[in-house]
Amino acid sequence: MIEKWNLNLEETKIWLTLGGSVLFSFLLAILVISLDTRLITLNEYFPEWTLTSVDLAREILSLLAGSLFSVATFTFVTMLTIVTLYTSNFSPVLPRIFYLTEYQCRR
Repeated sequence: MIEKWNLNLEETKIWLTLGGSVLFSFLLAILVISLDTRLITLNEYFPEWTLTSVDLAREILSLLAGSLFSVATFTFVTMLTIVTLYTSNFSPVLPRIFYLTEYQCRR
C-alpha cells in the first residue's frame, strides 16, 4: 500500500514539474511578446548592451537553429546505429522460440 502511494506521489511530482515549466514558459512568452510589440515599454530600464539590432538577433537565432539541427541529427543517427547493432545480434529463430516457450510473470 505504501509503495503504491509513493509511486502515485512520484507521478504527481513529475506532472507538477512539467506543469510549472509549461506555465513559466507561457508567462515568459507573453512577457517577451508584449515587450517586442511594445505593449509594455520597459526598454529604457534595460542596460544599453542588452538592446541589440535585428541583424544580431537573426545571427543568434540562425546559430541556435543550426546547433539544434546538429544535435537532433546526431541523436537520430546514434539511435539508428544502436538499434541496428542490437537487431543484428538476433536471428530469425529467436522470435519463434520466444512465442513457443511459456513464461510466467513474477509478482
